[in-house]
Amino acid sequence: MKRIYITGGIGTGKSTATKVFKENGFSIISADIIAEDILKENTLEIKRLFNIKENEFKEFKKELSSKVFNNKEDRKKLESIVLPKILDRIETNSLKYESDKVPFVIEAPTYFEVRNMKKGTDDLVILITTEKETKIDRIKKRNPHLSIEDINKRIDSQIDDSKKEPLSDYIVNNDNLDLFKAELQGISENIKDRFFI
Repeated sequence: MKRIYITGGIGTGKSTATKVFKENGFSIISADIIAEDILKENTLEIKRLFNIKENEFKEFKKELSSKVFNNKEDRKKLESIVLPKILDRIETNSLKYESDKVPFVIEAPTYFEVRNMKKGTDDLVILITTEKETKIDRIKKRNPHLSIEDINKRIDSQIDDSKKEPLSDYIVNNDNLDLFKAELQGISENIKDRFFI
């Protein structure tokens, strides 16, 4: 069975894309939601490793994000803790959906980064793209505390879309919301017919 992945840089509209699939009967596995759960489960260890004093989870996440996006070694250290746990949980959830014959998609923002720019043989990848200025506007609205410099660091921490496009099965641009949703609706129906009926 094919595994369907939705990927794309920060601020491209992956959450909107997964919503379209959900409305069309797909279950969603979100790497971001799983990552947040794992951060909560390992907060004490991570606070100790990164010398973070904040007790409130939202503020803890802000300080942790600031550290890892400003220091590559800190980012690698955090990834070594959480990434294996994220991948393990995605695999567990995927196997359950496959066993139950439930159509599902995996929202994986760093699909290509995690796999060193290699695509799985049985993976079908939907890449969501948008202009950099649009990304910056969306990130700023969602995270008003971030400076433009911080936002650019987060965008630049991910591989450029132009390198991901040749490896993707679908490339969906999100500069026009209505066209974006309509294209995704067609893709979700096509995938459901091909792989889940």
